[in-house]
Amino acid sequence: MMIQMTGHSSQEIKKLIRAPFFGAFFLISLLCLILSSCHQSKKPLKIAFIDTGFCPDLIETKKNITIHKTREFAGHNGLYCENFKKTNRRFHGHLVLENFLKHLKVKDQISVFPLVVFDNSGKQSAFAWRNALHFIQENNMDLMISASGLKINKGDSKSLALPEDLTVLVASGQRGIDINDKDNLFPQSDPSKQLLLIGSYFPPILKGDHHNLFKKTLLYQSKIDYYFPDSIGKRNLAGSSYAVSVAAAKALNLCLIELNDLKNCLSKHKKALSFANSPTQAFTY
Repeated sequence: MMIQMTGHSSQEIKKLIRAPFFGAFFLISLLCLILSSCHQSKKPLKIAFIDTGFCPDLIETKKNITIHKTREFAGHNGLYCENFKKTNRRFHGHLVLENFLKHLKVKDQISVFPLVVFDNSGKQSAFAWRNALHFIQENNMDLMISASGLKINKGDSKSLALPEDLTVLVASGQRGIDINDKDNLFPQSDPSKQLLLIGSYFPPILKGDHHNLFKKTLLYQSKIDYYFPDSIGKRNLAGSSYAVSVAAAKALNLCLIELNDLKNCLSKHKKALSFANSPTQAFTY
């Protein structure tokens, strides 16, 4: 900041600089300049959601949230938002994103990128995942959130890998009609040190009951980093899908400025969980 003065002796200038009013004015001007510079240089946090269908225009957002257009990496998935129904499992990604935003409290600028890896028959592929991950890497995403998992074989596992420096929160998943304990899922099985695996549990339902219940159908139980409550009475979004949407929002609420070292930051906030039906050591935050 340059101040030019003419027609004054050096002694007069020194007296002026030392004057309380001038000192306060100088400090305020300098502070405004710094804050303005910081505000202009701060970029939005970029979050990628990988899942099924999304309808960004149907989600009410705060002023600091921008949801970009949906990008499809398995061809057109055959979904049309004018036919949107919460009961349609093909809109699972939309519900995950919506619930994440419901629990998000940060006021920083957030840019959300919905990425679809399911085709028009509701199937995933390694090809679609690779393209989505390439987009994430090329566009320097800060965070990836997914409540999906691709069943992979040995060949796929060699060609699929999370970017090393990408922070990722993923639902652990659970056994079902098409998935069992022997199946290998991506990105759940990825060895990335930046991956956080989220599981769900049943919280107390009855008044006066303080017992949590462990869900024995969860996949990757030995790898789960944190547990969050399952939804109660909400059939459209449940299980670890619901849990990861809440966990991701809370992670940002607690550790936004330490996102590059999220695991370490969350470890400072972790709390032990106990289950009435299992001795499993578990944590939440």
